[in-house]
Amino acid sequence: MFRAQKEEGFVIGGEGSGFIRQIGEGVEQGLMGRLVSFTQGGWARYAIKDINEVIIFQDQPSFDLRKSANAYVNPLTACGLIDFAKNHNAKAVVILDASSQLAKQMIRFSRLQGIETVNIVRKEEQVKDLVENYGAKYVLNQQSSTFFLDLESYLKETNATILLECIVGNIPGDILAKMPPKSLMVAYGILSNIRLSFDSFDLIKNDKCIQSFFLYRWLNSLEPEIKKQWFERVADDLQNNKCQIFGTKIVKQIALEEWREAIDESEKVASQGKYIIKCARN
Repeated sequence: MFRAQKEEGFVIGGEGSGFIRQIGEGVEQGLMGRLVSFTQGGWARYAIKDINEVIIFQDQPSFDLRKSANAYVNPLTACGLIDFAKNHNAKAVVILDASSQLAKQMIRFSRLQGIETVNIVRKEEQVKDLVENYGAKYVLNQQSSTFFLDLESYLKETNATILLECIVGNIPGDILAKMPPKSLMVAYGILSNIRLSFDSFDLIKNDKCIQSFFLYRWLNSLEPEIKKQWFERVADDLQNNKCQIFGTKIVKQIALEEWREAIDESEKVASQGKYIIKCARN
């Protein structure tokens, strides 16, 4: 989600899952042994976490543990962004990089919330995938010669007022300029090292805004009970609803020793799903 330059020694990833092996004072002892998902510290053999900051799963021995390893960042980001759109009374949102695993979760969750999506991708096969496999009604290939003409038609039909942006460059600003007055661009990711550009006059004249979304800031803004409800919603979908909203497709499972080769390989199929690294100990 953030393709900024990293210095040597930067630890990639950090999202993970595991079983509770020790409980501190003031925490329900009955949670011992339960599966949880968390972020930050996923590479460690053990991690110390606040019980209010983890997703707690029901005790289901048959549950595929790989699903819990992808339960935090993308699902909760989808929740936060679509909740933002709902709180701003959006009838429709524009989703950039709509072939990503996160975007696909947003498409499904938006439908559940009664919000239409206008989805922007870069390849024709991605258009076909979203239409046929995700029921998306409005999908555009940004490489098409008629892209902006088709976009104007879709924006008029859906009255989309929120743009969910993660690719930077010229396209987001060009799309925002086509959207109605008082529209919002929400920047939640940086998938390239180029700068975001936009028409300042359009923002001033048409009362448009650009703001950021950061998952941890959103979670910290929630009341504890509301945060717990979001955690429970994600866990319930993954365990009891066949991952219909927040499921992530696992393309391949690899051994830790294969990580270097897998990085380049996984980049080529990023829109198809995730690679899981199994850190098994002999």
